[in-house]
Amino acid sequence: MSVDQDQHRDNHSSNPAKKSKLKILSGGRKAGARDHGGSPPDPTMPASRYVVKIESAKPIKRWRRDRIEFSYRVVKGDYFGTVLPGWLDIEYVPANCEELRISPFCQYFQACVAVLGNVAEGDDIDWNTVFVGKILDVEARYRTTNGKSRAPEDGTIRKDDKDFLRVLFIWGLGKI
Repeated sequence: MSVDQDQHRDNHSSNPAKKSKLKILSGGRKAGARDHGGSPPDPTMPASRYVVKIESAKPIKRWRRDRIEFSYRVVKGDYFGTVLPGWLDIEYVPANCEELRISPFCQYFQACVAVLGNVAEGDDIDWNTVFVGKILDVEARYRTTNGKSRAPEDGTIRKDDKDFLRVLFIWGLGKI
């Protein structure tokens, strides 16, 4: 047996003295965009423009649509270190029988243009390549519809305790 195998066996042995005392508890909330450190938005944080760094991006299906979920960290100003969530719709169109391409009319493509300046056919517009690690100028707002009938609401005002700030628009590259 190799040294690594011996150590693995020792760490995972049935000897109760060597077992971890940590226990997994059920309940609580699911891991989300704010789990990258930093602090959640303060209830007094206004809806405004912020300079942020994108910490992570991942594709998800939410509200019956394909989206890219981002975690943004404020890197300039009074709310430095605050983490904001955000989502961009991504729509695919068939390019030919074998592949799909991202629609130039979806939010994701428009955000790519805002960050890259121009997107040509064949450019790599993967979310990790284009967005993660970039400093951006963004607009953060509270919910802009009531959710059920989709009636418009003012995004600058927090409506209730469940309402939270999220990034709604990417203006382009930001400066620290």
